[in-house]
Amino acid sequence: MTHTTDPGARAAFTASLRKLADYLDKHPSIPVPKYGADISLIVDDTDDGGREQIAQIARAMHTKVNSRREGNVTTSRSFGEVRYAATSISPQVMARHDTVMSYWDSVLPDAKASADA
Repeated sequence: MTHTTDPGARAAFTASLRKLADYLDKHPSIPVPKYGADISLIVDDTDDGGREQIAQIARAMHTKVNSRREGNVTTSRSFGEVRYAATSISPQVMARHDTVMSYWDSVLPDAKASADA
């Protein structure tokens, strides 16, 4: 599990968000995302209790659970330009992702050929 409801961890996280907001307010030359940002929480996979974790988070946030065709389950809430989302990824989707990523550095474009194109 990569998330927690520990009060100390929560206080540190929310304090860090406030520090980021204050820092950005004080430094207007630093760019921000034009179309907002997501904070993503990944819970256990759908076959290992992730569906129930998402349901619990949705109840706490007063949001709906969204099931995707590929087996992922999500819930989210927007706070202006920032969206907080929790997702449970199915083992099948993770396996596809791992397969694609296994080729990550296998085929590299030739720098000269790319420059000529």
